[in-house]
Amino acid sequence: MSFTLAAAELNVNLQAPDRSAKTLKSLVIQGDVTIPSGLRTFRFANITQENQTQSLGSVKVTLESAEIDEQVWKIRVLVEYPGGGEAFESYRQGLFNNRLWLQTADGARFEHNGGFSNTSSAEGKLGFEYLFVDAPGKLKDYQFVYETPSAVKTIPLRFEFKDVPLP
Repeated sequence: MSFTLAAAELNVNLQAPDRSAKTLKSLVIQGDVTIPSGLRTFRFANITQENQTQSLGSVKVTLESAEIDEQVWKIRVLVEYPGGGEAFESYRQGLFNNRLWLQTADGARFEHNGGFSNTSSAEGKLGFEYLFVDAPGKLKDYQFVYETPSAVKTIPLRFEFKDVPLP
């Protein structure tokens, strides 16, 4: 079982309370948050075959190509979300953190270890080139596994702190 702990830091500029104040009676935060909604896992059994497209729900992932340049394996991927829109545009940076790895037939993983570059960007589409360094064996020994959000949504967020003690 694996757990993901997500955190976000939010800086809020407030007018300083009077120096005699001992507590903040109430602090209300309200806004919109753009988040992934579930995960989809795509598995490409033959990574030597170019331009393979898989769809799960409304998400499409295309394994465009895989090549070896000395000890560096380069895997190019195109991720598509329907319609794009504001939520997608707002969350694009989060898509740079998708999980991916190479996996052998016996289930052994070789984790993504060599960085990536963003190769294209269009309405609802993002292209990436992922690098794997010093992977043992041959491309044909592995399948490529790619996890990405099933959707990107914007939701309202409201919370309140009451009776916050001041230093």
